[in-house]
Amino acid sequence: MSNHAQETGFAEIDRLRASREQILQIFRSTGELPGDRAARLEQEALATIAQSSGAVRALALLERGTALRLTQRFDAAVEQFQQAAQIAGEQERADIAFDAWIGIARARAYGQPDHGEALAALQRAIAVAGDTPTREQQYEIADYSAQLASARGELKGALIDALDALRLAGAPDQRFYAQLGVGDVLQRLAQGCDYRKLQDARSLEENNPWGACGRAVDAAAGYYEHARQTARALGWDHLAREAAGFASRVRLRGQMIEAKARLDALIDPAVFDARAADDVLVSDQFEAGASTLKDQQLVAMLIDAVTDADDEDDPRTQFLLGAREDMRGDQAAALRRYERAAALLARERASFFDPRGRGTVVENRPELVRDLGLRLLSLGRHAAAFDTFESMRASGLSSLRAALRASTPDAADRVRFAALVGAEASVSARRRRAVDQAVAGTEPDEMAPLLAEIRAGEAEVRALLADEATRALITRLDAHAFRAAALDDLTRAAKSADTAVALYWVTPANVVVWLISPTGSEVKTVFLPEPVLTAKVQALVSSVQAASRDFARTAAETLYTYLLAPFAAHLKEGRLLVVPQGVLVNLPFEVLVDPASGKHLIETVEVSYAPSATLAAEILRGLDGAPAALAAVYDPRIEALTQEIAGLGRLPGIDVDKLASAGATGQQIIDFLGSAPGVHMLLHGVFAEGGDPLQSYLRIKNLLLKGEADRLTAAELLAADWQATKLAVLSSCEGGRVRARVSNEIHGLSWAPLVGGAHNVLVSRWRVNAVSNGAWMQRFYQALAAGERPATAAARAMRAALKGQPHPYHWAAPQLFGW
Repeated sequence: MSNHAQETGFAEIDRLRASREQILQIFRSTGELPGDRAARLEQEALATIAQSSGAVRALALLERGTALRLTQRFDAAVEQFQQAAQIAGEQERADIAFDAWIGIARARAYGQPDHGEALAALQRAIAVAGDTPTREQQYEIADYSAQLASARGELKGALIDALDALRLAGAPDQRFYAQLGVGDVLQRLAQGCDYRKLQDARSLEENNPWGACGRAVDAAAGYYEHARQTARALGWDHLAREAAGFASRVRLRGQMIEAKARLDALIDPAVFDARAADDVLVSDQFEAGASTLKDQQLVAMLIDAVTDADDEDDPRTQFLLGAREDMRGDQAAALRRYERAAALLARERASFFDPRGRGTVVENRPELVRDLGLRLLSLGRHAAAFDTFESMRASGLSSLRAALRASTPDAADRVRFAALVGAEASVSARRRRAVDQAVAGTEPDEMAPLLAEIRAGEAEVRALLADEATRALITRLDAHAFRAAALDDLTRAAKSADTAVALYWVTPANVVVWLISPTGSEVKTVFLPEPVLTAKVQALVSSVQAASRDFARTAAETLYTYLLAPFAAHLKEGRLLVVPQGVLVNLPFEVLVDPASGKHLIETVEVSYAPSATLAAEILRGLDGAPAALAAVYDPRIEALTQEIAGLGRLPGIDVDKLASAGATGQQIIDFLGSAPGVHMLLHGVFAEGGDPLQSYLRIKNLLLKGEADRLTAAELLAADWQATKLAVLSSCEGGRVRARVSNEIHGLSWAPLVGGAHNVLVSRWRVNAVSNGAWMQRFYQALAAGERPATAAARAMRAALKGQPHPYHWAAPQLFGW
């Protein structure tokens, strides 16, 4: 192309850009997108593409792609952006390539969501920008990182990115979108209070469970108001009205939160102190959402007003349209919509691989999954409802466990993966601190040092992901086609194992209880409001964590009456595998008391746990006894008190290989564990209370030392080969403490061996007494050596211990994930 032609071409690009800005200005001012102008822009860009080459052609492709995206033809837009990126690469125009990859990221996020492709495009843009991106590019990276993270449900990361975008915003238009972005993420955090209360350091200090929710509302409203003022100054009347509307709606949500807090305060927990199953309201009514409203015609009209029947790719839209068909009496059409919504959620989630299995994508809309599952139950579609609930439970730990098994990583791969997970956990911990500060109203400038730490951590993660071998491992993991267990799978497994499985799902007003046993299956709702359930669980858990506290027997009896008594017929075989959710993740079911007999549950029923129905089915299909060989790592100071390891050495039929941790490094311990069929770790455990749960660690040297080199984190434990491990015992304080996400994904020390493939994992839920815990372990292993299954062995150890020391503190700390 001649210089004159090139100059003419760039002039044409300037004209196309001006036309695009005029279109956007009309929309920003009026809310109307002039379709005729957008069509003309597309055609003019097409003509320029045909007549040009090189950088001009790439820029024209960018403009046509943008026009196509504005008119929601996302796949066609991506095609144009991809061509632009290719030409830009050939022309060594990194600036154009950057814009093209950003365009692809936007199209993949806004069209039919493909989170993996969107993230990959953003990462390509970051790579193109290089080590010294311009401030404009830094802003774009932060802004779109926030949008993509928010769409995946990663709200902590999204908030950090949005705050960083606001810090980097130069021009007023950038400042508007950044202010709006911060407000949107804070609004989503507040919205999450519909299904799980937000917690920050202040709410814990003040013992006010709704405090952080209210602060998130106030912070979101403040950013929306700033955005409104910025838009007005720019003459963007429509966007100013939109920002004002967002502020108004988030304040309305604040009023709803205040109302919920008042309602919680009015509920008298004593009303729910039933001691007999006949006094518990158990129902097979599973109504959810708009289907329970009386003025259904009005609701149907509202749904029509806010949805587009042609939007086949949005799960929330499909769910709402299903509710509309439901209200009109067309159940067949409703079911098609509901099942479409479920399929869309599954496909959207599968589009993004998460190295930590955090349960992303549906995290920002679990109420949709919950209500969808309840509605399917109400329509008698039990198998579909089971699949819907399990789509949240299983698409985390279970899917990553299956992927690791299928990809057969070698030792080097496991070390790489552990390093990646550890780096992400470190970033996650800093993000949590930043979210606390942002919710509390801290200005972005004041958070600059913390934001810089986060960016440094993110750079470390990117460097790890840039490693060719790590990328190859992630590709293999991502390629694994995961299938969650279906209702029939679990039913067959329960019958084969002669074991009952209790699956729980907590809703604001009820607990959904699904019992599957050799004698049949039933699913019901139990009327027990979540605030009451939470209070009773917290009272019981607090009472068993120290021998000096009085055991909360009333709470133990009440919880037994509501959660188990109505389903006692399924417990006749004396074996129960619990799949808990929400606050029930922290409940030691073993200590529940049957008011009729006065006995703890563990005295008549063997109890074990699984984090999902998928893992429950896998567990029940296994037949693991005592491991023939045991790799035992121990702290000599603890061993001097407990004599656990010495006792293991005297057991018949078990070969014990011992390693004192005092002289070992973390890598030496990982190497020692190898692929041992049995692992016993007698070390001091610490739960990462203020950080990320995968930063929880085992102290591997002297208890008085506190350097990072003297600890082995949950993330680092992934470097061990757990696939052949029949039994992993973390005989350490707080080894079983976990933090559960909305999706029911659990994180803590137990996560690593479970994800790694260990068949059975035994952990401790609280700080134990060294002597009584040592005696418990001796009884447990004696039963194993006699041929008992792990769940039977654990029950025998608990029953023997409570005869001598009846307070649950001494015998109920161990928790078995397995059978």
